[in-house]
Amino acid sequence: MSRFVRNFMIAQFAIFLFTQFLMAWRGLPVDEFLGVCSGVRWGFAWQWATHPFVELPGPGALFSIAITLFIAWSTYPRIESSFGRGWFVGAMAIATIVAGVSALAVAHLFGSPHDPPAAGAFSLLLGLFAFEAWARRNAGSSRIMPFMVGPAFDVTGGQLIAGLVALVLVRLVVVPHLEGFACDIGAIAGGVLAATIRERRLATATKKRAFGVIQGGRDWRDKALH
Repeated sequence: MSRFVRNFMIAQFAIFLFTQFLMAWRGLPVDEFLGVCSGVRWGFAWQWATHPFVELPGPGALFSIAITLFIAWSTYPRIESSFGRGWFVGAMAIATIVAGVSALAVAHLFGSPHDPPAAGAFSLLLGLFAFEAWARRNAGSSRIMPFMVGPAFDVTGGQLIAGLVALVLVRLVVVPHLEGFACDIGAIAGGVLAATIRERRLATATKKRAFGVIQGGRDWRDKALH
């Protein structure tokens, strides 16, 4: 684990605890201020970026934070080492913004001011998983361990995307929260978008290198003839 990832996780954990303290002991509606909430007419611009860094208050908040960081402990270093720090941060940023905009749109179309905000780091992890799965969809199957311990399965990138969508649908049935559902689906779409942008940039760079090699060969041939 790099120092950057370790510091990011420490900061994420500190923000979670601090916001829970403000909500539980001070009674401040931090979740409505940082999460995507239909009670705000157009939403604050920062909510599109801050919603993964606050958990809804309640007895299960600390458990949710612990599970999130446990999964992130293996996910963050893998994404950074496989795709580089730039795409680790870029995938998180794109997935977070797309998720926030999706949740805000659904909140204003179908939500109520009394609905809880869309918040939590679950969408951030969904975005990273979708980014990795889509980037490796043509690389054959990969062996994953869904519950960190226990059996492992060989799945393709497309199957993993389908599994993420199925997981979000099950979560919607268990916890019927349209804003949260839109946030999760938006995060998956954002991860796919980030992987697509990466692929196109790599393809463009490859074409430029190939053109440079061809052009260099032509220049060498012309010099040799003259």
